[in-house]
Amino acid sequence: MKLKISLNLLVEVKSNEALFELQKQAMHICYLKNLSEGVCVETISQKPNESDGTSRVHFTVRGVNLDFQKISQATGLVPTAVHRAGDPSPLASKPFPCDAWELTSPISQDEPLDAHLKWLTEQLKPHYSFFISLRPQADISIYWGYISEVEQNDFSLSPESLEIFPALGIPLVFSIIAI
Repeated sequence: MKLKISLNLLVEVKSNEALFELQKQAMHICYLKNLSEGVCVETISQKPNESDGTSRVHFTVRGVNLDFQKISQATGLVPTAVHRAGDPSPLASKPFPCDAWELTSPISQDEPLDAHLKWLTEQLKPHYSFFISLRPQADISIYWGYISEVEQNDFSLSPESLEIFPALGIPLVFSIIAI
Protein backbone atom coordinates (compact mmCIF):
# COMPACT_ATOMS: atom_id res chain seq x y z
CA MET A 1 0.00 0.00 0.00
CA LYS A 2 1.29 3.46 -0.89
CA LEU A 3 0.01 6.77 0.45
CA LYS A 4 1.00 10.01 -1.24
CA ILE A 5 1.44 12.77 1.32
CA SER A 6 1.61 16.43 0.34
CA LEU A 7 2.36 19.19 2.82
CA ASN A 8 1.77 22.90 2.31
CA LEU A 9 2.75 25.59 4.80
CA LEU A 10 1.54 29.17 4.56
CA VAL A 11 2.52 31.77 7.14
CA GLU A 12 1.18 35.20 8.15
CA VAL A 13 -2.46 34.86 7.17
CA LYS A 14 -4.53 37.37 9.11
CA SER A 15 -7.78 35.44 9.65
CA ASN A 16 -9.21 31.93 9.48
CA GLU A 17 -11.59 33.11 6.74
CA ALA A 18 -8.66 34.25 4.62
CA LEU A 19 -6.90 31.01 5.39
CA PHE A 20 -9.85 28.86 4.30
CA GLU A 21 -10.10 30.92 1.11
CA LEU A 22 -6.42 30.38 0.33
CA GLN A 23 -6.77 26.69 1.03
CA LYS A 24 -9.76 26.39 -1.29
CA GLN A 25 -7.84 28.20 -4.04
CA ALA A 26 -4.91 25.83 -3.56
CA MET A 27 -7.29 22.90 -3.89
CA HIS A 28 -8.64 24.32 -7.16
CA ILE A 29 -5.09 24.40 -8.52
CA CYS A 30 -4.83 20.73 -7.57
CA TYR A 31 -8.16 20.08 -9.32
CA LEU A 32 -6.96 21.80 -12.48
CA LYS A 33 -3.89 19.55 -12.45
CA ASN A 34 -6.11 16.49 -11.98
CA LEU A 35 -8.45 17.72 -14.71
CA SER A 36 -5.52 18.02 -17.14
CA GLU A 37 -4.83 14.37 -16.38
CA GLY A 38 -8.44 13.51 -17.22
CA VAL A 39 -9.89 13.44 -13.72
CA CYS A 40 -11.10 15.91 -11.12
CA VAL A 41 -11.83 15.63 -7.27
CA GLU A 42 -11.84 17.47 -3.92
CA THR A 43 -11.74 16.87 -0.20
CA ILE A 44 -10.99 19.05 2.80
CA SER A 45 -10.32 18.78 6.46
CA GLN A 46 -8.86 21.15 8.98
CA LYS A 47 -7.53 19.61 12.17
CA PRO A 48 -7.24 20.95 15.67
CA ASN A 49 -4.87 19.39 18.08
CA GLU A 50 -6.65 20.08 21.31
CA SER A 51 -7.18 23.87 21.33
CA ASP A 52 -4.19 24.64 19.09
CA GLY A 53 -5.90 24.30 15.73
CA THR A 54 -9.03 23.71 13.70
CA SER A 55 -10.08 20.78 11.48
CA ARG A 56 -12.54 20.07 8.68
CA VAL A 57 -12.92 17.18 6.27
CA HIS A 58 -14.31 17.69 2.81
CA PHE A 59 -14.93 14.90 0.27
CA THR A 60 -15.61 15.65 -3.38
CA VAL A 61 -16.36 13.70 -6.50
CA ARG A 62 -15.29 15.77 -9.53
CA GLY A 63 -15.83 15.10 -13.17
CA VAL A 64 -17.65 16.11 -16.33
CA ASN A 65 -21.42 15.75 -16.60
CA LEU A 66 -21.75 14.09 -13.19
CA ASP A 67 -25.20 12.73 -12.34
CA PHE A 68 -25.66 14.28 -8.88
CA GLN A 69 -29.02 12.59 -8.36
CA LYS A 70 -27.54 9.15 -9.18
CA ILE A 71 -24.73 9.67 -6.64
CA SER A 72 -27.17 10.70 -3.91
CA GLN A 73 -29.67 7.93 -4.70
CA ALA A 74 -27.02 5.21 -4.85
CA THR A 75 -25.46 6.22 -1.53
CA GLY A 76 -28.35 7.75 0.39
CA LEU A 77 -26.01 10.66 1.18
CA VAL A 78 -27.10 14.28 0.86
CA PRO A 79 -24.28 16.42 -0.55
CA THR A 80 -23.18 19.50 1.36
CA ALA A 81 -22.80 21.30 -1.97
CA VAL A 82 -22.82 20.67 -5.71
CA HIS A 83 -21.67 22.78 -8.62
CA ARG A 84 -21.39 22.46 -12.37
CA ALA A 85 -18.42 23.22 -14.59
CA GLY A 86 -18.59 26.87 -15.51
CA ASP A 87 -20.45 27.94 -12.37
CA PRO A 88 -18.83 30.98 -10.76
CA SER A 89 -16.48 30.18 -7.89
CA PRO A 90 -16.94 32.38 -4.82
CA LEU A 91 -13.25 31.95 -3.99
CA ALA A 92 -11.57 32.44 -7.33
CA SER A 93 -11.85 34.73 -10.34
CA LYS A 94 -12.27 31.75 -12.66
CA PRO A 95 -15.36 29.53 -12.81
CA PHE A 96 -15.25 25.95 -11.54
CA PRO A 97 -13.42 23.75 -14.06
CA CYS A 98 -15.64 20.70 -13.58
CA ASP A 99 -18.73 19.36 -11.83
CA ALA A 100 -18.45 18.51 -8.13
CA TRP A 101 -20.53 16.62 -5.58
CA GLU A 102 -19.27 17.52 -2.09
CA LEU A 103 -19.70 16.11 1.41
CA THR A 104 -18.33 18.03 4.41
CA SER A 105 -18.05 16.75 7.96
CA PRO A 106 -20.60 18.41 10.26
CA ILE A 107 -18.35 17.82 13.27
CA SER A 108 -17.09 20.93 15.05
CA GLN A 109 -13.82 22.28 13.70
CA ASP A 110 -12.53 22.15 17.27
CA GLU A 111 -12.66 18.34 17.21
CA PRO A 112 -9.54 16.34 16.26
CA LEU A 113 -8.99 15.45 12.63
CA ASP A 114 -9.27 11.78 13.53
CA ALA A 115 -12.94 12.32 14.49
CA HIS A 116 -13.67 13.94 11.12
CA LEU A 117 -12.03 11.11 9.18
CA LYS A 118 -13.87 8.47 11.23
CA TRP A 119 -17.16 10.25 10.49
CA LEU A 120 -16.34 10.34 6.78
CA THR A 121 -15.33 6.68 6.80
CA GLU A 122 -18.62 5.79 8.50
CA GLN A 123 -20.57 7.65 5.80
CA LEU A 124 -18.63 6.35 2.79
CA LYS A 125 -17.67 2.78 3.78
CA PRO A 126 -20.98 1.17 2.78
CA HIS A 127 -20.57 2.81 -0.64
CA TYR A 128 -16.86 2.27 -1.40
CA SER A 129 -17.61 0.07 -4.43
CA PHE A 130 -19.99 2.68 -5.86
CA PHE A 131 -17.46 5.50 -5.50
CA ILE A 132 -14.72 3.31 -7.00
CA SER A 133 -17.05 2.58 -9.94
CA LEU A 134 -17.15 6.33 -10.68
CA ARG A 135 -13.39 6.53 -11.19
CA PRO A 136 -13.42 5.98 -14.99
CA GLN A 137 -15.35 9.24 -15.41
CA ALA A 138 -14.62 11.08 -12.16
CA ASP A 139 -11.93 11.71 -9.59
CA ILE A 140 -12.54 11.08 -5.92
CA SER A 141 -10.34 12.31 -3.11
CA ILE A 142 -10.19 13.36 0.48
CA TYR A 143 -8.41 16.59 1.17
CA TRP A 144 -7.93 17.79 4.71
CA GLY A 145 -5.85 20.34 6.48
CA TYR A 146 -4.90 21.63 9.86
CA ILE A 147 -4.84 25.29 10.83
CA SER A 148 -2.85 26.31 13.87
CA GLU A 149 -1.80 29.57 15.43
CA VAL A 150 1.37 27.99 16.80
CA GLU A 151 4.41 27.15 14.70
CA GLN A 152 5.06 23.71 16.17
CA ASN A 153 2.20 21.31 16.58
CA ASP A 154 1.24 17.74 15.98
CA PHE A 155 -1.74 15.48 15.53
CA SER A 156 -2.32 11.77 15.43
CA LEU A 157 -4.50 9.57 13.29
CA SER A 158 -5.79 6.15 14.22
CA PRO A 159 -5.44 3.20 11.84
CA GLU A 160 -9.26 3.18 11.57
CA SER A 161 -9.33 6.74 10.27
CA LEU A 162 -6.68 5.96 7.63
CA GLU A 163 -8.36 2.85 6.19
CA ILE A 164 -10.50 4.95 3.85
CA PHE A 165 -7.52 5.98 1.68
CA PRO A 166 -6.34 2.54 0.53
CA ALA A 167 -9.93 1.25 0.46
CA LEU A 168 -10.84 3.91 -2.12
CA GLY A 169 -7.39 3.81 -3.76
CA ILE A 170 -6.80 7.51 -3.25
CA PRO A 171 -3.78 9.43 -1.94
CA LEU A 172 -3.63 11.03 1.48
CA VAL A 173 -3.27 14.77 0.79
CA PHE A 174 -3.33 17.32 3.56
CA SER A 175 -2.43 20.90 4.28
CA ILE A 176 -0.90 22.24 7.49
CA ILE A 177 -1.07 25.97 7.86
CA ALA A 178 0.46 28.02 10.67
CA ILE A 179 -0.86 31.56 11.08
